[in-house]
Amino acid sequence: MADHQGLAIFLSVSVDRVPREPEREVFPKKTLVNIARHSRKKSIREGVAPPPGHQAAVGPEYSSMLYDFIARYWNIDTAMTCAPSLARCVCRLRELAYNSG
Repeated sequence: MADHQGLAIFLSVSVDRVPREPEREVFPKKTLVNIARHSRKKSIREGVAPPPGHQAAVGPEYSSMLYDFIARYWNIDTAMTCAPSLARCVCRLRELAYNSG
């Protein structure tokens, strides 16, 4: 959710629906699913969100659709500006890669 523009485009929702501070979300997966329920695309609504009345937390295509988002839409640099923990993680991974090579 930290790349709120990319996620809004992927989910086909208004960017205003995506939280600007995703690390403050108590239940981020639930938030993401609820955003997907407002998608203009039926495939997103039915794939990411579970059908009404079902006990599942996510829809049947949740994982594959998020993979598609990451592969085609996600901008890690944008995400790092909104998610300090992601920025720290990437920084540390780069340090480890640099020091091991």
